Amino acid sequence: MKNVFNRALRRRVLVALLALGIFETGCFGSFRLTQAVWKFNKRISHDKWVQWLFFLVLVIVPVYQLASLADALVINSIEFWTGNNPVTADGERWEKEIRLADGTTARMIAEDADTLRVEHGESLIRLRREAGAIVALDEEGRVLSMVREADGGALERVDAEGRVHRIEAWQLAAAGTDLDALAGLAEAR
Repeated sequence: MKNVFNRALRRRVLVALLALGIFETGCFGSFRLTQAVWKFNKRISHDKWVQWLFFLVLVIVPVYQLASLADALVINSIEFWTGNNPVTADGERWEKEIRLADGTTARMIAEDADTLRVEHGESLIRLRREAGAIVALDEEGRVLSMVREADGGALERVDAEGRVHRIEAWQLAAAGTDLDALAGLAEAR
């Protein structure tokens, strides 16, 4: 009877150790693509308001969602099974293709540390960081829009025709996380 108990106890201990070993390996992945998008956003500006506004753009466009989905479904699986993450180190070029729920494909390409190209169907937009500003460019390199830091914590949105719309820091603070209010600030003339 004592041998049976010892065998059963040993088996339970081995199963517990095996389970612990599996859970300790971090098999869910490192979410490197999502981190790369976050780091790109973080390097946009030293001003938290500019970072926050650009974060909202990346959420609305759905760059963060696409990156997280690609990480969860593809990249982390590759990392789990091979031990290597296909997303390269900071500052290097990377390219990811993501199949969307509607059956279309979107691609995100880090052309360099300061430029992110987003392709979806026939649309192509480049987001480029330039001296305190984020510039959105079309496929011919024409400026579609720009958001730049201004004095007093304000932001200035410059449209393709060169019209400047100033968004004061107090307006950003008042809008908080209300997406409708923020969209109203961004679209106001």
